[in-house]
Amino acid sequence: MSGTAAFWSRRGAEAAAGAGGCLVGWWAARAWSPACSWLLVALDAGEPADGFRTAGIRVDEGGGWWPYALNEFGPLLLGVAACSAVLGISLRVRGVWSLAAACAGFQLAMPLWADLVQMVWRGRSTTTHIGQALGLPLESALGRWLVAVLCALAVAALVRAGLRRSGAAAWSGMAIPAVAMAWALGVPGFGGRGFLGTPASYLPVVLALAIAVSVRVSAATSMPIRSVHALSLLAIGSALAAIPVSAPRGATGVDWVAAASPGWALNFEAGGFTPGQRAEWLKLADQRLAGLRDRLGLPNTGQSLRLRIAVSEGAMALFGPGPLGSRSFALDAADGSAVVAADGLVPEDLRAEAVVVMRQAWGPPGSASMEMAVARYAVGAVGGERLIDAGSRIACEERRYSAEEVFAAGGDFLSPLVRDLVGGAWVENAVRRMGRSVLGRLHRESLREALALCGDCVPPCSGNAVVPRPLRGFPRYAKGISFSHEGRGGAGYGSESARRQLERIREVGSNAIALVPYAFTPAPERAEIRFRTLETDARLLRSARVAERLGLAVVIKPHLWAGRQFHGDIAFESEKRFDQWFDHYRRWMLHYARLAQVQGVELLCIGNELAGLTGRSAAWRSLIADVRRVYGGPLTYAAHWESELESVEFWNALDYIGVNFYFPIAAAGDWPSAGSPEIADAARRIERVQARFGKPVLFTEVGFPALATAASRPWEENGSRLDPDLQSACYRIWMEAFAMRPRVLGMFWWKWPSDGSSSPFDGSHRPLGKPAMGVLRDWFARL
Repeated sequence: MSGTAAFWSRRGAEAAAGAGGCLVGWWAARAWSPACSWLLVALDAGEPADGFRTAGIRVDEGGGWWPYALNEFGPLLLGVAACSAVLGISLRVRGVWSLAAACAGFQLAMPLWADLVQMVWRGRSTTTHIGQALGLPLESALGRWLVAVLCALAVAALVRAGLRRSGAAAWSGMAIPAVAMAWALGVPGFGGRGFLGTPASYLPVVLALAIAVSVRVSAATSMPIRSVHALSLLAIGSALAAIPVSAPRGATGVDWVAAASPGWALNFEAGGFTPGQRAEWLKLADQRLAGLRDRLGLPNTGQSLRLRIAVSEGAMALFGPGPLGSRSFALDAADGSAVVAADGLVPEDLRAEAVVVMRQAWGPPGSASMEMAVARYAVGAVGGERLIDAGSRIACEERRYSAEEVFAAGGDFLSPLVRDLVGGAWVENAVRRMGRSVLGRLHRESLREALALCGDCVPPCSGNAVVPRPLRGFPRYAKGISFSHEGRGGAGYGSESARRQLERIREVGSNAIALVPYAFTPAPERAEIRFRTLETDARLLRSARVAERLGLAVVIKPHLWAGRQFHGDIAFESEKRFDQWFDHYRRWMLHYARLAQVQGVELLCIGNELAGLTGRSAAWRSLIADVRRVYGGPLTYAAHWESELESVEFWNALDYIGVNFYFPIAAAGDWPSAGSPEIADAARRIERVQARFGKPVLFTEVGFPALATAASRPWEENGSRLDPDLQSACYRIWMEAFAMRPRVLGMFWWKWPSDGSSSPFDGSHRPLGKPAMGVLRDWFARL
């Protein structure tokens, strides 16, 4: 065999060994988490649950600490053990076997390196939690960097030793397999924004090219090859585990039961309805169908209308979102039929049935927004109010919006509730002027052509705006929980997971929840608020209805997210810029006021910790007056504890003084006690505000992390030592010091996630799976 052939034969063997090692390690790195999940399910210590990105496991709370430890730490620790084992093997053998073992070890090390990146970049990772449990100093960036660098160097040194033992060329043994797998299998990014969101499949390609160039340069110039080894490590390390390994999931299939009536051919989700309920649904649906056809001026064609009636979100998830997706759980199916979510024995959104009737009669719509407006006209306004009256009332409460603002798909935010009612009123005016025959044209024609038919059909303010009706009373004392949306749909508001967690909240003894929808603002750089978030109106309303059925009072407490800056630091030097931004804020808050009124929510919070903006009292008083024209329940504002509580001047325009209680209750390093100077100072400050304004206090948030800094820095989830016992003590001391003070209406503990995720090794504010839960249960029983 010639020298050249021998060279390429040797390089081919190295590449094959490297590829084999990479594939084995890559697969194994993906297998540890599902293996732990399957073990927990097999031992009846957990159940499948939808997580943020993939399926996960919800650990049973009564199973002790070990299921939590296995679920949270098991995959990483098993990966570290396997990595150490194969790298040890790479040091004991030679040649291609050493190369294969080193490559497998490197792939097994990638999840560890990714976790270290997360720890350094965000301060949050499995390594962080392990460090906190062991008492390592990870609260400072320097401490996290030190731990991460030491761990990374230790693994890199082992890999480098294995590669040197093999005597192989790094570029053929590792770089080529990395590139091939990146392209063939696809590699996810680290997750998140900035560097962490970079698709990792790009990195090995770029770095492998750099390796190849370095090898050629080294050969041509006799430069040391050590730099090539380092680059090859980076090339493989940039690719995360990508070979799919299935985790246990709950049942994903959906069975349907067919049922028919003179007007409908329906498929009900199996298990969601009894035979009697299906018969009652069909009877009511036929009655609604007759009313819809009469309202739209359509004859009975004798052709049955097809729908699927779903109960679970799993059934809804089988189909893509349709025109009603933002406000309801009504969706279009891929086969052209429709899926409608049930609320008892009626659709969650009655417009869904109208859409089906209209499409059968008139074909596909020319405009989605006009289709929804005609559907609203077909079913009438919410609560039996005439659409013209509803449109006129909104014009009085806010202003008379133009037809372009009401129907436009883009542009400035306008509440979907406003679009819905005013759009329906526009259609009703058009029918009054041109007769019902215009409805088909409105449905079929483009939006521009449709609007041209009735340029001034938006009703003006008539001067007879209706005062909102009183709502259900707020509890005499709120034993509340802040209930947070966690996960993209599968476990967020409105989901089956959220329903189970609301049942658990009631079992703990709570009588109220706070729903916390978010919006994003880039202020003060841009005077705007971006309203489209994961906590959609449909999800919010579904969880609100579940809470109501469970006997839990509901608070809607909208939050602003400002990216990396604290939203309380937002401030505007220009009065004009503030006015522009506050107009967006006003629209946003009025939307939730309408939502709260429609659902009968017991309390609305008009803001949360906006200390840089609440100094403009006149604007806030004007907003409060606007909200009261829409919403008939009590109002509060959630003030930041540090200084905003005492600087707010509009407490007398609200019903309750709201404060997010994150005051220190002990000095750093001290164990909390009811008589501490910090507790006395917090009580004095709260009492001064009460005495000045004569209003009762509601603790809109209170919470303590399960960390060593819980008593001195309760607002902060940092990298300090894990200490769930201190969290529990803080819960108890706070209850003793503040829960039964005069003129205190209650509290909302921060926080309980809708997916139920937490563990004894989690240093967050969540009490689930920690001793603090017992304190909460005991005190809720006493209050």
